[in-house]
Amino acid sequence: RSQRSNQRGPLFEPAAFFPSTILGLMALTYGSIVSFLPLFAVKRGLANPGLFFSVFAVVLILSRGPAGRISDRYGRGATVIPGLVLAAMGLGLLSTAGSVVAFLGVALLYGLAFALVQPSLMALMVDSVSPGRRGAAMGTFTAAMDLGIGGGSFLWGFVAQAAGFPLMYQAAAVIALVALAAFVTGSRKRAPRPSP
Repeated sequence: RSQRSNQRGPLFEPAAFFPSTILGLMALTYGSIVSFLPLFAVKRGLANPGLFFSVFAVVLILSRGPAGRISDRYGRGATVIPGLVLAAMGLGLLSTAGSVVAFLGVALLYGLAFALVQPSLMALMVDSVSPGRRGAAMGTFTAAMDLGIGGGSFLWGFVAQAAGFPLMYQAAAVIALVALAAFVTGSRKRAPRPSP
């Protein structure tokens, strides 16, 4: 009994906060897609918004394996950084999309972005914690994802109502760039310094 008590720790894992924060920001942008893209697509003349999510899912499934291998071989930043750039590009393009081709191009870009970012951040989270704290770390990580999507759906509703869908997606692109800046800055701070 005392041994189990000694193994208990915080409900959330502080070592997982950095990758979880980046994921939460990415999920915030995803909230604008999952909640409002069907309305925006129909408004712009895409008769079947399900096509967007089909392309997104196929790209995500096909890209995750190769993205994971790149991340393992070249480091987490080798996939997270280009993934966040692609997310910003996709969301920026989405704000001006007016054709089926443009919407499906966004689905390709954003699906690839998620395939590059999420698994690599999960691997970074695993890299950062001890084996005994991986359960709490995974809870922290998935909570960030859920909060990002849920919070994004709530936040973007106000933005869309006040400024319209195009400006909402431009703002989501800015959030992806904020995540990029946070990742680059945080990675530099976390990098081990060479010994004198």
